[in-house]
Amino acid sequence: MNQQDVNNKLFQYAVNLKNNTQDVSLLDFSGEQLEGLTFENLEVNDINFKGANLKNAIFRNFEAFNINFEGANLDNVQVENSHLNGKREGNIDEASFKGVNIKNTSMQQFNAENTDFTDAELERVQIHYVDFDRAVLKNTSLKNMELQSCNFDNANFTGSQFKSAVLSCVKFDAGQFDNAQLINMNIDEAEFLNTKFNATKIRNSDLSVDLTGVNFTDVLFENTQVKQNNSECKKAIFKDVVVRNSYFGDLEYMKSEMFNMVFENSQMNFDDIGKGIKITGMKLLNTNIDGFDLDDDDQVVGEFGLVHENCTF
Repeated sequence: MNQQDVNNKLFQYAVNLKNNTQDVSLLDFSGEQLEGLTFENLEVNDINFKGANLKNAIFRNFEAFNINFEGANLDNVQVENSHLNGKREGNIDEASFKGVNIKNTSMQQFNAENTDFTDAELERVQIHYVDFDRAVLKNTSLKNMELQSCNFDNANFTGSQFKSAVLSCVKFDAGQFDNAQLINMNIDEAEFLNTKFNATKIRNSDLSVDLTGVNFTDVLFENTQVKQNNSECKKAIFKDVVVRNSYFGDLEYMKSEMFNMVFENSQMNFDDIGKGIKITGMKLLNTNIDGFDLDDDDQVVGEFGLVHENCTF
């Protein structure tokens, strides 16, 4: 199918819509070869791209209600100033968005399981009520994003970069953030249960999160607040973690483990430390620790190996 064929179908759809007649087949592009084609200045309902090849296609000023990208190839697609809504039956399950460039766009109410956003660039995109279970977002750039009520369980964010993003009521359970960067983040009421962070950098951020069972290995927290407000760290692992110019406040660290952690110019509040925390080789520099009792065997177990300088307890 070429550009003229697409334009003819969409033009006829607009004419029918004006005449209050409908022909669903005019919006059925399932399985079509649409590589490099342009869809712009359109407002449509019930459009179907299931299994279509949309590689290098362009969506500009495109509004679609109940859109279906299931199993489609959207590699290197550009989406600008658009609104994509999957309400009712719309979904993008198992679609490929490798290298996609999406700007100034909103996406709502989709199933997006097993989608692949490797090397994608998303900027000023609002995503609400989308299920990204088992999605792949390797080396993905997410800038000035708004994510609300989304699910990223078992998603892979290896090498991805979040910058100036706002996340609310988002789940990342059993996710993976190896070599990722989270910068200027505002995260409220998010879950990272049993998620792995390896060689991750978290800077200039405010986090109100559930970190139960999370694994932080070789992670940098810099100019970051991890605040109370529904935040927990039960059974978490902190290994070779550096906390610099940051605040960890009023978290519950029951049965967590901390190995070779370094706190610099920071504050940590252990008022809800719980029982059975294990700390080995902690180094504190110019740091304020509240509610921490080294002599309480119910609180601290294992080899402590504390080194501290210019600190208060």
